[in-house]
Amino acid sequence: MKKYQIIYADPPWQYKRWMYKNNRFCIDLKYNTMTTLDICNLPVKSISDKDCILFLWSPGPKINEALIVIDCWGFKYKSIAFTWVKRNKRGATLISSRQNYRPPESSQGRVKECPRGN
Repeated sequence: MKKYQIIYADPPWQYKRWMYKNNRFCIDLKYNTMTTLDICNLPVKSISDKDCILFLWSPGPKINEALIVIDCWGFKYKSIAFTWVKRNKRGATLISSRQNYRPPESSQGRVKECPRGN
């Protein structure tokens, strides 16, 4: 089986997205998701070269689960490589804070902005 030196992983985290529809809130899922245990059980170890680097995307609320997945897949956490600023269809940046927002120092100069609508 081929072994990879770099793996970019974007697991389908089980993460509820809420929307307001018909005067009530409901979950808006555009794709099937997986539990953290199911993600851990993906055969990533079997395709990873011994010196493989893993780039694992995680939404902020799933950081703890991402650290578990990193360990399950046989990797050691090193750093946040970059921050991806996703925008909604109107172009607004999806970041909220009760204080003035500043990107974390770990992401200064490493912010990826997604084109509108993606």
